[in-house]
Amino acid sequence: MPENEWKPRPSHHPHDKGYRQLLADKRVFLELLKTLFDVNRYSEEDLIKAANVIASIFLLDQKARPETLVMRLQKLAGAIKTMTPDEFRHITTWLKHIIKPKMPPGVQAKVDSILDANNPMEVEQMISNLEMALDEMKQETLLQGKLEGKLEVAKNLLLLNVDVNTIIRATGLNLEEINTLRRQLEH
Repeated sequence: MPENEWKPRPSHHPHDKGYRQLLADKRVFLELLKTLFDVNRYSEEDLIKAANVIASIFLLDQKARPETLVMRLQKLAGAIKTMTPDEFRHITTWLKHIIKPKMPPGVQAKVDSILDANNPMEVEQMISNLEMALDEMKQETLLQGKLEGKLEVAKNLLLLNVDVNTIIRATGLNLEEINTLRRQLEH
């Protein structure tokens, strides 16, 4: 080995082995990186130019919300295509641990299968599939909001002693849903 080549030093401190094991956990390592580095101080342009795993994760982590994910992934597509499969796996692992938990359970399973089925050369397909999953999440959220609104209206109409048939016509809920609400109000 040449003199100027770096060699790992032997473990002398009793905690060295524990630190290595702790940092081997990618989620812990990424959280440590986020703590050590303020990801928001880097410009989007600088992170895209860097075209490496850490810069990509920093860009995706800035305001890490599912809504901005697709746009940022599209900007990184060129850099991701040049990554090794191992580097790409780091990106998908990060997405699974950081972004996926912010999504509803039904969408989480889809995100898992999308991320597991891709490689760096198929990044556009991965982004497209993630975009469809996120659109589905938005639709589910809208439908859930509409249902909650209908239930709230029905509850208020029940409290005003409005006829059940009128409530059904006004809300579009069925008799079973109205009766369930009535029982909830009685308790």
